[in-house]
Amino acid sequence: MGYGKRILQHAINLRKKGYSLDEIKNILHVSQSSVGLWVREVQLDQNAKGRIQYLRRNAREKAWKTISKKREKRTEQSRLWTEKKVRSIHLTKEQALLACSLLYWAEGGKTKKGVDFINSDPEMIKVFLRLFRYVFPVNETKLRICVHVHEYHNVKAIINFWSEITGIPPAQFHKPYIKPHTRKVIREGYMGCITIIYGDVEVLRKIIFTYKMFTRELDNGDMLQ
Repeated sequence: MGYGKRILQHAINLRKKGYSLDEIKNILHVSQSSVGLWVREVQLDQNAKGRIQYLRRNAREKAWKTISKKREKRTEQSRLWTEKKVRSIHLTKEQALLACSLLYWAEGGKTKKGVDFINSDPEMIKVFLRLFRYVFPVNETKLRICVHVHEYHNVKAIINFWSEITGIPPAQFHKPYIKPHTRKVIREGYMGCITIIYGDVEVLRKIIFTYKMFTRELDNGDMLQ
């Protein structure tokens, strides 16, 4: 389809004023490819360049807001779906044992002398101990904690922090392991890593046998209905 000189000149004039190809296309009701051909030789002054840059920034911001809103919506849908599922769960002791053993499989120590659970995440520590205390008749006086910290840490504050998280008194903490620090990176707010120690080989065996038997039964295909 051919276009008259008036339309071509109009497109050029608009471009010189800093109008985008999309704006010109919509004003003249022509294709964007045609506009691109007509204005490709146009020299833009600083005002025109500034307007086009502003339009590009504005377009990027709008696109980002649209993407963010869609992401927020998907996130909220996932949260609501999960909330409904999780709130319908009421763990039996057998299920709690399984959850406890799987956590230990992922984060437990390799010693054969007793239970050693190692982590720096307070929430994971609390979940493990809640399950552990629910499943087994734990002798609280046998629970021990070893804190791993760097030289720059306030050891007393960290021991008090982990004592509150675990419900284990500071008197049952081992001497902290102080890791040498290179001074290259200091992790603000990092409260160190701890090992929860419970010296009971029989409990350890039950935890290990649980996740091993679970994986075997899962492989057999009888557990998934």
